Amino acid sequence: MKSSSAAGSAMAARQGRYGQAAQDRARSATASATLPPLPVTPPDWLTPAAAAIWREVLPHVIERAAAPDARLFGSWCIASAEITRWATSQAKAAGEHLRAAQRIQLAIGNALGLSPLGRAKLPPLPKEKQLDPREATIASLVR
Repeated sequence: MKSSSAAGSAMAARQGRYGQAAQDRARSATASATLPPLPVTPPDWLTPAAAAIWREVLPHVIERAAAPDARLFGSWCIASAEITRWATSQAKAAGEHLRAAQRIQLAIGNALGLSPLGRAKLPPLPKEKQLDPREATIASLVR
């Protein structure tokens, strides 16, 4: 038999459909709805390889990320570019650098919803906020 939290306990107040965790997710979803959108053009501080990744992945992130997330998304793009660079490198330390970049990419990707685990933790988008994928792709290509 599956054990559950005792009614009225701190754990019970935190879990469930109307628990504190659900309320926290709802508050963060409404707070991010009022923020300006993520910029379409990559920042100047990104390398050309990371900027190309920014343009490629932006249509998948633009619905969920906002302008304050630009540095976080840029860091994910840099980690992705580093993975590509170290995966093709013949240097002795390539394995260590590759694993470090993969850990960074995974941690940031979970926060942005760029992994299956990260997407599962994000609240669903309201129907009116969902963008057409074609429009997002075109917006990412226009400079």
